[in-house]
Amino acid sequence: NTAFLQTVLDEKLAYTHSNGFFETKAAHIENIRTEKLVYQHIEPEAMDVIVHGRAAVITGMIRVEGIYNGKSFNMRLRYTDMYIKKRGKWRLAAWQSQRVEA
Repeated sequence: NTAFLQTVLDEKLAYTHSNGFFETKAAHIENIRTEKLVYQHIEPEAMDVIVHGRAAVITGMIRVEGIYNGKSFNMRLRYTDMYIKKRGKWRLAAWQSQRVEA
């Protein structure tokens, strides 16, 4: 739902995928809109949240299944993301993940 993503992603989003691929907010939304990237299933396994005023750092583990450039993927990731609170709403400002081997 790209309309939803417009509301929850910060304008200055820095999104780094587990393969090192980097996207801005516009690029991330466009890749989802055009189905270059399709998330089929996302299953959180663990999550810790630390709030620092109007910023929050979240770390955890997640299993993600989907399709990227026509190729299926199924991987477990360790991630760190940062949310910032603007005008009373939390927005994703940064995401970085690393693949974890089984």
